[in-house]
Amino acid sequence: LWISIFKDDDESYDIWHNLIDLPEKRIVRLGEEDNFWKVGPTGPCGPCSEIYIDLGEEKASKGGGGVGVDERYLELWNLVFMQYNREEDGSLTPLPKQNIDTGLGLERIASVLQKADTDFETDLFLPIIKFVAQNAGIKYKENQKKDLALKVIADHIRALVFMISDGIVPSNEGRGYVLRILLRRAFRYGKVINYDQPFLYEVAPVVINLMKEVYPEIYKEENRIYQVILAEEKKFQETFNIGIQILDNLKEELKQKNKDKLSGRDAFKLPIPSSFNILNRPMLEVEFR
Repeated sequence: LWISIFKDDDESYDIWHNLIDLPEKRIVRLGEEDNFWKVGPTGPCGPCSEIYIDLGEEKASKGGGGVGVDERYLELWNLVFMQYNREEDGSLTPLPKQNIDTGLGLERIASVLQKADTDFETDLFLPIIKFVAQNAGIKYKENQKKDLALKVIADHIRALVFMISDGIVPSNEGRGYVLRILLRRAFRYGKVINYDQPFLYEVAPVVINLMKEVYPEIYKEENRIYQVILAEEKKFQETFNIGIQILDNLKEELKQKNKDKLSGRDAFKLPIPSSFNILNRPMLEVEFR
C-alpha cells in the first residue's frame, strides 16, 4: 500500500508512519490540487489522505509519475478530514463539528482481490458482459469500440434492475427520467454490437441471478423489472427508428445539394431521443447557430 497526504499534514504523516508503521518512502506529500478537498470556492473543506495499491511495474504508465499520476497505483480509499470552512476572502475557519468523510471503492477492492484488470473483469460485471457479447455474436476484448458498448450496457442494466425494483418507473422528470435516459443510452450502445431489437430485458435476469442472494428483493420483482424494461425498449425503438429515417432523408437531401451540414432548423425536426445520436452518424456535421 501507498499513502498520499496533504503536503502540510504532519498529523496524518505521524499516524501513518509512527502508529501504523508504514515506511516513510510509501507516504507521499501532495499539493492542494490533489489532497485538499473542497465543496467549492467557499464552504466545508479540509486535507485528505488517499490509500493506493501498487499493481506492479507491468501496469505502469509510459511516462510514470508516481502516486496520483501513474496508473500503476490504484486509489482504493479516500479520507477527507472536514475541519475547515473556507470564507469568501479565502481564509479558513475551523468547523465547530469536525468529521472524516470517507469513501471506499468496493468494486475496486474486488478487482484487486480477483486480480482483474478493471472492475468490469470482476465477477460482478463479467458474467453480464459475456452474456451480452455471446448473444450479439462477438467476443469481449477484441474491439475497443465494442468493448466500450459492452461495459456501458453492463453498467446501465444493473442500475436499471435496482432502480425498477425500488419502484422507479420511466418518466420525463426526476428519478424516472434518469432511468429512462440510462435505458435509452444502453439501447443505443446495443446498436454498436449488432442489436436491432429490444434486448436489455433479456439481460435483466443475468443481473438478478448475480445479485439475488445479497439483494433478494430484486428477485421478487423479476417479472415487473422484465416488463418495464421491455415496454420502454419497444417505445424507444419506435421513436429511434423514426428519427433515424428522418435523419437519413435529410442526409440524402444534403448530398443532392452538395452540402454536408444540417441546419439547426432541420435538426429540430428530429425526435429528441434520436437527435442525441446525430453526431455518431458518419459523413454528417451538425451546424448550430
